[in-house]
Amino acid sequence: MKGHHLSVLVVVAVVAIVAALWTSSIREPSGMAASAGAQLVPGLADSLNDVTTVRLTGPGGQSIATLSRAGEHWTLAEKHGYYADVAGLRELLLKLAQSELVEEKTSNAEYYDRLGVQDIESADAGGVLIELEGVEAPALIIGNQAGSRQGVYARQAGEATSWLASGDITIADETDQWLDKQLIDINAARIAEVEIIHPDGDRLRIYKSTFGQPDFEVAEIPSGRELERDNIANPVGSVIQDLRFDDVSPAAEAGEAPAAAIQAIFRTFDGLVINTAVEARDDKHYVNLSAAADAELARRYQSQPEAAEGEEPPPLPPAPDVSAIAGEAEAINQRLGGWVYEIPKFKYDYFARRMEELLKDSS
Repeated sequence: MKGHHLSVLVVVAVVAIVAALWTSSIREPSGMAASAGAQLVPGLADSLNDVTTVRLTGPGGQSIATLSRAGEHWTLAEKHGYYADVAGLRELLLKLAQSELVEEKTSNAEYYDRLGVQDIESADAGGVLIELEGVEAPALIIGNQAGSRQGVYARQAGEATSWLASGDITIADETDQWLDKQLIDINAARIAEVEIIHPDGDRLRIYKSTFGQPDFEVAEIPSGRELERDNIANPVGSVIQDLRFDDVSPAAEAGEAPAAAIQAIFRTFDGLVINTAVEARDDKHYVNLSAAADAELARRYQSQPEAAEGEEPPPLPPAPDVSAIAGEAEAINQRLGGWVYEIPKFKYDYFARRMEELLKDSS
């Protein structure tokens, strides 16, 4: 009898051990380390510079952004390969690299929706799938922020266990949020003159006589009229300072600028010329730009040497070396050439100013 009982106990013990091992095996994720304090993306902190592509996918398997390294730049495939927001991408990668697993959460798919970590193929998914290329990293579903606790819910794609991970990992879920939307940034202090030419022949020219002059003057004010205020032209002169756009498309798709386009030419004291064409179409507003260097323009704003009383003024000094300006113009053309940009209406309105809009009411 005692031998029989001993055999039964041994069998029970073996079954218990096997069951425990089996249970452990189904709880242990194969890719994401299943222990608090482990990195959310193991090894990423040491290989950030090796990442070549970041792919973001939203609910229903819809592509949000495919960001790829192209030489010194990053591009966004969903926007015709235009420049991506490198600062936003770098911030996301750093947060992923610094995040650690805090606490194991549910492995029950019925509860994934509470954390926003459902399979991304579902139209009801609440998170974003992140896939990295160029490094060994698991595909991750980043779900909801963790309410009163700092962190975010995450789950490795294809694994059952979800986790609370540290850090504020928020992911822009609109494609255009991954664009580098700064179009051009020419400080208004550099601008010497702006000339706006409308298709109907109406012209507006604003200018500064010397570098450092605080306000733009308006040329050829009609007789008997006066400006609404002294600095009313300043917004026109500063429109290409930190100019940002809403959307972008290849110029080949938009076709050539129509004859109805408004021409706005910006000339700087140091010889840079920015040529723009703007138009309104279908309640949207567009601009394309090109740049050039002009040595004679730069010389025009050099100080005139003073002549002694009764003597002829000495000749102007030779045209300045504008090689740096030529390089700046080339860089602008390389970046902006071949693209048409949608800009906010209030910016378009400054490109399209008319003389009458700057003057006091004549009545």
